[in-house]
Order: sequence, then structure tokens, then C-alpha cells
Amino acid sequence: MATFGHITRESCAQLGHALTAAGLAWADNGNQDRPELLTYTVTDPYGRRWTVDPATTNQIAPSVARR
Repeated sequence: MATFGHITRESCAQLGHALTAAGLAWADNGNQDRPELLTYTVTDPYGRRWTVDPATTNQIAPSVARR
């Protein structure tokens, strides 16, 4: 399992490795430099799909946060 307190390039890599090790197909939207926009799409062997947003609201810049 991948656990981390703050999203970084290294933690993105850890998450990718953990998803692969779990046998899940996944893709990200390429926004590792902007964690407030980073999203992973994960598909299990049964075709079920999830969206994973690893950034928490306290990691989003105030200028981007919704009001």
C-alpha cells in the first residue's frame, strides 16, 4: 500500500507502483507538477473504473480553491 502525507513526484511514482503491483490498469492525466489537478483513472480486472485524486484540499493553492 502507498501512503504519504503530501503529493510529490516520488509519491506519484509510489502510487503508480502500488496500483501496478495490485494488478490494476491505470493512467494519470499528466499533472504531477500541479497536484490540485492530478487525477488517476484506475480499472480493475472486472472493468470497474475509479477516479483517484491524491491531492487533499489543504494542498490546493488558495487562488485555485473554490469559494
